[in-house]
Order: sequence, then structure tokens, then C-alpha cells
Amino acid sequence: MIDIDTGVNIIINSWLAVKKDELIHIIADETHLKEVEAFSKWANGNNAMLKTTILPSGSIQNGEVIEKMADILLNDNVIIGATDNSFITSDAV
Repeated sequence: MIDIDTGVNIIINSWLAVKKDELIHIIADETHLKEVEAFSKWANGNNAMLKTTILPSGSIQNGEVIEKMADILLNDNVIIGATDNSFITSDAV
């Protein structure tokens, strides 16, 4: 099993091929703060732009919730979700 920092590097560099000037937004719930911390560590070490949104872990996390967040997602180049419940992306994203 790989450690979380290696996993973040794989996600950022291999899967998403994030560029230095891109804004990364991680949307997580309260049960995934370890992932938020790992992405923050990566961003700090790579002079990357990262913003986070923490959703309540017991809340509904679906496309409608994301639609309501459309205005804060507009400038994001990359959106990463780390929640127990998948949310469905929509046109607003």
C-alpha cells in the first residue's frame, strides 16, 4: 500500500496533470480531513494554489449541492472530491 503523500502526487501529476498556474479546489467532508491536509502539504511544497471546502459529513452531497456552489467554483481549474458519498457533477461545474 502506498502512503497518502505518494497518492496525492499520483493524482496531481499523473491522473490530472495539474499545471503550476491552475487553481485546485478540494471539496471534502469532515471525515476526510487527512486528505485535505495531504493536498495542502503538496500545494505548499509546490507553490500551488489550493482552496478547500468542507461539507458536513452527514449532509446530502449531490449535484444539487454542487449547483448551489457554482459561484465559488467558477475560477477553479481542478476540482477534487473527497467524501464518503459521491456527488454528481453538473453543467455548473
